[in-house]
Amino acid sequence: MAEADLRSEIAAITVPTLLMAGAQDPVTTVEHGRMMHEHITSASYVELPASHLSNIEAETAFNRHLLRFLDS
Repeated sequence: MAEADLRSEIAAITVPTLLMAGAQDPVTTVEHGRMMHEHITSASYVELPASHLSNIEAETAFNRHLLRFLDS
């Protein structure tokens, strides 16, 4: 997977998609999240005050956004 570049494929995603990016993530950067948001028509984007493990580092915000998305 480290060598795979699937950026050209993401526009094919048509289901509602929640993208959450950690503001300090050095691996999956905010720029990656914003790029995916621009190319997935049905996506929503949230930036969290976290690094790579947003569900642990920003648990309350992560859960709030996830539950709101799942309820919609």
